[in-house]
Amino acid sequence: MLFFYLWLSVQIVAESFPVSSSGHVTLLENIFNTFGHNIPHVQNTFVSFLPHEIDIISHFIHGPTVLVIALFFYQRWIFLLLNIKKCWRIIIKIIGLTCIADVMTALFFLLFYSVEITRFPVGVGFCITAGLLLSLRWVQVHSGVTWNSKKAFILGCVQGLGLLPGVSRFASTYVAARWLKLSHKKAFEICFLIQWPLIFVGFLNSVRMLLKQDVFPATMTPHMLYVILAATGIAFYGLKYSAYLAAHKKLWHCAVYMVVPITLWFVVTFY
Repeated sequence: MLFFYLWLSVQIVAESFPVSSSGHVTLLENIFNTFGHNIPHVQNTFVSFLPHEIDIISHFIHGPTVLVIALFFYQRWIFLLLNIKKCWRIIIKIIGLTCIADVMTALFFLLFYSVEITRFPVGVGFCITAGLLLSLRWVQVHSGVTWNSKKAFILGCVQGLGLLPGVSRFASTYVAARWLKLSHKKAFEICFLIQWPLIFVGFLNSVRMLLKQDVFPATMTPHMLYVILAATGIAFYGLKYSAYLAAHKKLWHCAVYMVVPITLWFVVTFY
């Protein structure tokens, strides 16, 4: 089960960084498929799960990300709720713009669902992510620029493109928001704000499907819970570190890291 636990950890932790969690999971699977033939039980990691059940579990482990984002922005959200009488216009605006962005993302999801996006090379997606992050070096410092329906539409489309394998949703939406002249703080908040409802709905649906198919008890073993809790803690502090990098205009440093998965992808692909 070592591979399964590593698979869970990578998915959860990588969500807090602009590096494409799904791309890293795919890369991990390819590495083990290529070089793990002599490692006991690697080939039988998911033997107890059907393919569609594995997909459901991958959505289920977005639950920790939902929790991490909620805890990270807790003070911001609580402030708005406690001052709802004064901030109701702001809350309505946030909900409306989030809906615009998520509707556009949903349309891209439906489009990609109808085509074979899994054929899109993960390495190309990694290169796109690296290029986006590197472009942050040339973004000017802006403040006072507001989020509006036009920017929400654009960010929703960009988030939709972030569904491509290897393309980081975090990196693409944050970079787009910065180039739309939003401050680093607003860009960071909006980046996760427009993601949160989508992954929350996906998580709830996965719980429903797991319960319906009676695989939930078999899935949630004590060891799996320990791994999820540990990975969630790391993910929380990872998100704090990403926020620190963004605040100090250093998030582009993650582009340097992307050399690692890009190199590994080339090695695995042409091995």
